[in-house]
Formats: sequence, structure tokens, C-alpha cells
Amino acid sequence: GLLRRLPVELLCIFHIGKEANLIEQQKEGVLIADPQMVYLGGGEWKAIRAQMKGVPIWRLATLTGINERTLRAYRQGTRWPPPEAVGAIAEALARMLEGR
Repeated sequence: GLLRRLPVELLCIFHIGKEANLIEQQKEGVLIADPQMVYLGGGEWKAIRAQMKGVPIWRLATLTGINERTLRAYRQGTRWPPPEAVGAIAEALARMLEGR
């Protein structure tokens, strides 16, 4: 059959370059690992948002350091989180689901 284009949701923009562009940050200890591209599709963020609905927002705020109002906006889909917030939320949810 006829294949149609899939919808794509933009979550964040990463400016990338060669590792040499970040040598100063690596020397200062700000950037520890080698820079890598990170792709996060709409399906991953939707899964994280679905998991957010099942946990107390105050506990998620405590674990991530993100205030409750902002987390509610992320959970409702009225705001898009920056990449570092997505990572913190995913890590906190994993810890909460493990029972820590």
C-alpha cells in the first residue's frame, strides 16, 4: 500500500559539533563524558508522561529538584522539558518504580 509520512514531534534542539569544540569544558571537569547525540522520539516522552501520572508529584519533585508546578505542566503536556529534565525525570521514575 501507499506509505504515508509519520508525524514527528520536536522535543528539544541539540547543537552538535566535533569533540574538539568541547575540550575546554572537558578540561574544567564540567563535561565528563564524550558528547553524543541523543534522540528522543515522541513515543518515549509519552511513555514517561504516562508513568508520571502514577506517582505522587511531590515525591518526583523531591527526587528531581524540579518544582511541582513545572512537573505538572510537563505531565499535562502544556510544556516541553529540556533534555536534562527528561533525564532527571526518567531516572527518578526508575528509582521510584524499583522501590527505593
